[in-house]
Amino acid sequence: MSLTNLSFLIPLLVVLLALSAIFSAFESAIFNASYIKLESLSKKSNLAKKILSLKKRTDSVISTIVLGNNFVNILFSAIVTYLAIKIAESKNVSQSLAVIVATIIATLVIVLFGETVPKSIGAYLSEKSSMKLYYPFMLFWFLFYPLALALSHITNGFLKLFHIKKRGKRIFDTQEEMLSMLEIGKEEGIIEKTEQKMIFSIFEFGDTLVREVMTPRVDIISLSVESTLNDVLKCIMNSNHSRIPIYENNIDNIIGILYIKDLFKIFSAKTEKTTDLQSILRNAYFVPETKGVDELFNEMQKNKIQIAMVFDEYGGLSGLITIEDILEEIVGEIQDEYEVEEKTSQKIGENAYLISGTLEVEDFNEHFNANFSDEEATTIGGIILEKLGRLPNPGEEISINKFKFIISKIRNRRIVQVKVIVKSGEEKNEKRAH
Repeated sequence: MSLTNLSFLIPLLVVLLALSAIFSAFESAIFNASYIKLESLSKKSNLAKKILSLKKRTDSVISTIVLGNNFVNILFSAIVTYLAIKIAESKNVSQSLAVIVATIIATLVIVLFGETVPKSIGAYLSEKSSMKLYYPFMLFWFLFYPLALALSHITNGFLKLFHIKKRGKRIFDTQEEMLSMLEIGKEEGIIEKTEQKMIFSIFEFGDTLVREVMTPRVDIISLSVESTLNDVLKCIMNSNHSRIPIYENNIDNIIGILYIKDLFKIFSAKTEKTTDLQSILRNAYFVPETKGVDELFNEMQKNKIQIAMVFDEYGGLSGLITIEDILEEIVGEIQDEYEVEEKTSQKIGENAYLISGTLEVEDFNEHFNANFSDEEATTIGGIILEKLGRLPNPGEEISINKFKFIISKIRNRRIVQVKVIVKSGEEKNEKRAH
């Protein structure tokens, strides 16, 4: 048979490669498709219902894909090899060399266009791809069904032989499915926004480091071990804190934690107004700032610790963290009976607001419909410092995107209060902030 008469094999190779791509894409799509998203789509699409039904028949689906994909791939390779031999004969070249070259080319083509690319597309567009490829797949499903069923039974027999139990169906196979369910639940009004935010916080809990949650060093209320009773009482009255870190010489040398209730016990037992602070201090608990919050939470619960001092890689004091700080990561701000509720923002005029410099970037974005990144700076004060590259003066202005920031208060080299003006024409996009 001449090469001209073999030209019909070229379109056949294209068809076989397309079938290989369909099998690979459908395999990736159906096993990556989210049950939750398909359930949501099934309310409007019968095709989504069919995909859901197919996902429950894993054994048969795998058997059909394996049979179909191997059949077309082997046939593709066989035809390429046959063509290579015929070309070698007509050109008087080594048939062995032609077969080797053809095998390499066929393998590369199948791996790239029949496996890797289709599977990547199927994984990224899993729900859409599974529905688009459903009918082409079902054609081969019926074609290979008897053989696929037999193969499935043989496979199950081997599993039983080696005492391997199949994993039962789980409600959520991945964290992504759980998060997808939460998003759909919020859209349909089943889950409140605050509930969704709390559950998201639980998922992020394991990835959060102590340094992301701690009270920074500059905000720590502490006392020297040489402080007088009046100093201690003033600190208690001004801070309303029930536990105060005590240092010797400088704040990097924390020697213990003063519990106010321990001080009151001394007062009730003594009539004199002097006491040695060091004698009533409790041991300070130190943790690195790179420690995971979930791990620290377990330690603090186990050892009944309420407060931990955080140190950096150089051994200096970096901040402190309390059980309350950790819990607030999940449930939001916790107010005790001594705390006065702070407004996220206070409207002071047309398009003008007064906010705290320590307002989290995430909260600012939510209230003002902004899109500031919190990868580097986590507070609005930090964003301003990052843009200016220096500490601003009170009254100084800086415009960032649709906002004008006017520095109101500076304390201890920190931006304490900022006036925010939403530029004209942007007010309609702003969320109401309270």
